[in-house]
Amino acid sequence: MLELELRTRDQRLGPDHADTLLSVTCLAMLYQAQGELAAAKPLYERALLGFEVKYGPEHRDTLISVNNLAVLLKAMGNLAEAKPLYERVLAGDKAQLGASHPHTLDSIYNLARLHQAEGSIGTALPLFKEELDGCAALYGVDHQETRTSARNLKQLYEQQGDTKAVAEITSKFGALD
Repeated sequence: MLELELRTRDQRLGPDHADTLLSVTCLAMLYQAQGELAAAKPLYERALLGFEVKYGPEHRDTLISVNNLAVLLKAMGNLAEAKPLYERVLAGDKAQLGASHPHTLDSIYNLARLHQAEGSIGTALPLFKEELDGCAALYGVDHQETRTSARNLKQLYEQQGDTKAVAEITSKFGALD
């Protein structure tokens, strides 16, 4: 159905129409959900290029497309290609939405996870801390999102053997297990 919808929109609206690009994105998401990552990649790339041309590099729809491609590339194990895309999304989110917006906090977390996957724990830790601080300020210390963030950071500090940082998180957030 999505393939038919895309072909129809390509023919009727043109390949660069916003609705066509959304159909491209939906089909890419379906492929990705089905584990067909190689089939999803050119569609995400097409959507990104289309949104960049149509709206510019900093438009929300463009940044969402950048993020979609970054998530896919990370899932494919291509961390080096995903990293500048995650950085671009984070910079755009901070500029447009501010440092404490939920989308910005998600972008900080995504970049931190990428650094963690690379084994760059020293680079990941400050990002995880920034995301936790942002969640605590936005949602409060008892909110589920904040507690999940605190639990994740605490586990990372435990893996690093940083008992002082673990104690700080425990004193601020209580038992997280």
